[in-house]
Amino acid sequence: MRRIKDPLFEIEENQETAPVMNLDGVPTVSPDASVDQVVEAFLASRIPNRKTARGYRRHILHALGTMGVDRLADLSEADLSRANLRGANLRGAYLSGANLRGAGKIAAIAVFSGLYRYQCWAVITDAGVPWVRMGCLFKPLTDWDSEGGIRTSNPGEFPDDGSEKCEQRVRAFEFTRDAAERMAAKWATENPAQAQA
Repeated sequence: MRRIKDPLFEIEENQETAPVMNLDGVPTVSPDASVDQVVEAFLASRIPNRKTARGYRRHILHALGTMGVDRLADLSEADLSRANLRGANLRGAYLSGANLRGAGKIAAIAVFSGLYRYQCWAVITDAGVPWVRMGCLFKPLTDWDSEGGIRTSNPGEFPDDGSEKCEQRVRAFEFTRDAAERMAAKWATENPAQAQA
């Protein structure tokens, strides 16, 4: 029987003896690193089984070679304004310093999916201001509060009618709001001089 333990592993053996992907920090490579160096850094940091890593290396390098890719994109300093990132997998992405239109630079971010129909973001700006994104709506917490809260923010798609989808969205917002408030408190503790400015 085949079991899938992780998207990168199809496991045909007992789960207790199967390799487990290392999900700790993202490997660091030079912006000038070749594709081979990037692939090696990733495999060395994430895939503990040498045979599995060798198979991935062969398939990744073959695919990149077939597509004519010899460099991977370094998006530092890239202007992604108007970029549509819907569906983008930002897991492991280093977004510190990214500039969100109207929010300033990101000091911390947590992205949640599966809480309701769309992604939820808890964001702390470099000024320590907590923001929450619910689907396409992205505002500082103060605006969420002053504009009637989550229940009145999208009546066309999520009317405040007590339905399960409405209540699920409210719970997702409360969860994300709590995360943003905790992140803001942590930021203020770590940046006392900036927090008082």
